[in-house]
Amino acid sequence: MKWLVLNYAWVRMGQILGTGENELLFRGTYEQQFDDVMVPLNAVIDGMFKAVDSFYRSERGHGEEAKDESTFFQLANLDKMSTRFWNSNRNKYKNRTESRIEKFETALDLKNLTEFV
Repeated sequence: MKWLVLNYAWVRMGQILGTGENELLFRGTYEQQFDDVMVPLNAVIDGMFKAVDSFYRSERGHGEEAKDESTFFQLANLDKMSTRFWNSNRNKYKNRTESRIEKFETALDLKNLTEFV
């Protein structure tokens, strides 16, 4: 479960932060633990965990055929399956998490963090 959350967070945060200066700016805010940035980031990660848990519950199977978490999260092509779930209407956490990502991006306000470079 953690791998899927980490993978998705890495991709989404990479889109926001890019590389170089912006990456250093984020690192500075993280090290300083600015609540106005960290609270939205934690909300993003929480939403991602909820979505991955929902994905697991919808895809694990039923009854005796149901896979436990450790078995399920070792399946091949899980990243492709989870991406399809993330983009589907079955993911009730997508819009809320995407909104939280926007709040994180706004809170980060990279232009005002030049003191960390």
